[in-house]
Amino acid sequence: MKFVRSVLAILAGFVSMAIPTMGVFAVSAFAFGREVLMPEDQARAPVWFSLGIMVVGLACTMLGGFVCAKVARSWMPVMFFAAIVLVFGIFSAIGNERKPEPGPEVAEMPILEAVAHSKEPTWLAFGNPIVGALGVLLGGRLAIRERIRN
Repeated sequence: MKFVRSVLAILAGFVSMAIPTMGVFAVSAFAFGREVLMPEDQARAPVWFSLGIMVVGLACTMLGGFVCAKVARSWMPVMFFAAIVLVFGIFSAIGNERKPEPGPEVAEMPILEAVAHSKEPTWLAFGNPIVGALGVLLGGRLAIRERIRN
């Protein structure tokens, strides 16, 4: 039963992390528009936006870690969840590095297609998994500390 609870906790943490993250990306893509997110002279978002995404990512992963710890009622699934976030994030960053540099055709694409063809800066691609894993651990720690107090 404890194994099932742990698996469900990780899944609940992932869903509670992924849905807000995707929502923020979608809303920001439409709110800021192509002119701000991908100026014509470059196929990358400005640094301020990338840093903002990293902060939002931290908040969303903290939520995921918090939910995971609440459902699991223990620390081990939170650590496993953080490891999953880190490993899959590093694989994603490696995939990002293998992408070709986007060409001028990206300027003609709709915003969501352009985002799919763009390449994240290396610091962001490798920084996000680290921030994500730390966020999961921080969120889980908050939930565990709250449980101990009560």
